Amino acid sequence: MKKSIFFVAALALFSFVANAQWDGNVFTDGCQAISQNDPSIISWAKGVEVIRGTQAPGVEELVTYGKAYDAVGLPDSTVFKCVSLGEGGMALITFDRPIINGQGKDFVVFENAFSPVFLELAFVEVSSDGEHFFRFPAQTTSANSTEGREATHYNNLAGKYELGWGVGFDLDELAEDENLDKMNIRYVRLVDVVDAVSTDVDGNIIYDGFNLAPSYSAGFDLAGVGVINGGTPYMIADFENGDWLSTANTYEITDMTNYTSELEGKYYREHESAGLVFPGVAFESWGYMMAIGFGASNISSPDSASGNGYSNEYYISSALSGVEGMNSTYMQAYYSEWDASTLKHNNVYAANDSVFFPQGVYVSQSLASYNYIAEQMQETGYLSLIATGYDAQGNQTASVTYTLSNGTENIADWRFMDLTALGEVKEVVFTMASNYGNEYGMLVPAYFCLDNFVYKKTNAIDTLPDFSVEDVEMLSANIYPNPATSFVKVELNNQTPATMQVYDMQGRMLLNQAINGTATINTANMQGAYIVRIIANDKVLNRKLIVR
Repeated sequence: MKKSIFFVAALALFSFVANAQWDGNVFTDGCQAISQNDPSIISWAKGVEVIRGTQAPGVEELVTYGKAYDAVGLPDSTVFKCVSLGEGGMALITFDRPIINGQGKDFVVFENAFSPVFLELAFVEVSSDGEHFFRFPAQTTSANSTEGREATHYNNLAGKYELGWGVGFDLDELAEDENLDKMNIRYVRLVDVVDAVSTDVDGNIIYDGFNLAPSYSAGFDLAGVGVINGGTPYMIADFENGDWLSTANTYEITDMTNYTSELEGKYYREHESAGLVFPGVAFESWGYMMAIGFGASNISSPDSASGNGYSNEYYISSALSGVEGMNSTYMQAYYSEWDASTLKHNNVYAANDSVFFPQGVYVSQSLASYNYIAEQMQETGYLSLIATGYDAQGNQTASVTYTLSNGTENIADWRFMDLTALGEVKEVVFTMASNYGNEYGMLVPAYFCLDNFVYKKTNAIDTLPDFSVEDVEMLSANIYPNPATSFVKVELNNQTPATMQVYDMQGRMLLNQAINGTATINTANMQGAYIVRIIANDKVLNRKLIVR
């Protein structure tokens, strides 16, 4: 009897799973799609790294459509501004702040689907350390290769909605794990679903798109990723402001015409971005100037010889642009083994001479090193970039190595180099290493490029707000009426734009949105004590709110 009951229950459960339906297409009842213009999105992807997949399953040719920077920032509402991942391709996305586990959806992913039935899908994974990634439990009821290609047949898969509408993801749907800090998600990774090959969490085959001929734009087309629940923003040196270059297709190296002081007989100049100093140092040799320290460049393509013995490709990133796109400024650096013993160079430190916590930086080869490796180096050769941290006492904290080229891959775009292992530092020094050289040193052109150097002033993680903290660094706002009944208005007195959050007294986030000047909070369904938290750059304001 018990076995019969169990059998019937199991059959009913199987029937339910087999016919499970989730929310449907945009504008249908119950659809949970999030518009790219939704005000709950407080920031967008700051950097994107793409590993291309193939033009079709079983085909060797890789997709080529779009650039990684096409998925940085706000999508433009067209099907054209995106980057194709290809079959089985991947994208690693970083942000200007950590994603945190708040109320409802925590972030949203956008694809460029031009039809509600032609969907190209991707698995979504997150990581707080860049090493351990956790995949959202994707599910499907798509029946076969020609039917069931609408949104209602997919769950926890990016790309299930058409252009302009994204799929939201809630960190609560991931199981707890000691390697996953849901209040400090630093990476989102997308993995393209291979049509009729990939399977969901239950082992069901996933069908997406249609069986088409190989295409240079095959696979998931990433248009953007938005943050809904975010923590305290990072500090990011992106070289777009200050005394960095602002004219396209130009570069500058430190020399006798622009230096600000001499250092050990060398020409020296300091550049500052977002509170970090990137010094430029130069020495004169063989009648021309070479940059040993940092110089900035936003060259988008090679042109004529520079006049100093080197063609302009020595000052061009192998990605041919900055992380944010064409004509965005990035940094170029030259590493000198010869001069390294007498003068420290390629060092980065805080403008106020304080300690800081590096989080990571985007790195690329110079076009010169990329071309040299492609033409000259054997399969056993390598080129590496090493970042070493030093504490306030000058002691080494740790080193991180990123391989720019090896026997299987020659990096031609921007890649994110995680620097959290360096810990608390007073200074970061970059060096290079290669096994391709002679008694005089490396034969590979010793140039490398940096962009979006991410750091924090404190290593504190956004868990629950510190309700004991009031004003930090003169951030202020008017919050009234308080006590409130049906609404409360928030007016910033400075530091706009900012992020506004509301917590209950158990530390649960109830609201997280951008604020630029003023905002109104609907308190009609609230009662009791709450905390209103305002965050602008590295400044924080907490205020208690009473609702009656």
